[in-house]
Amino acid sequence: MPAIFFAAVYGGYFGGALGVILIAVLSLCTHDRLVRLNAKRLSSLQRYGALTGAKRILTSRTEAPPSG
Repeated sequence: MPAIFFAAVYGGYFGGALGVILIAVLSLCTHDRLVRLNAKRLSSLQRYGALTGAKRILTSRTEAPPSG
């Protein structure tokens, strides 16, 4: 779903209200109950958080302190 992708980009950039935006996007795109939408939101947030954490670990540089 492209709408969830753009909501995740917004939440990643501004860092706030991603949960509210995802609930709104999911409620517009699907016709599930709020409990199921909240579960979908939490699972997608966990996936995006895991991917972001993995990216940060893989792309971060560690620098040794200067010796001397």
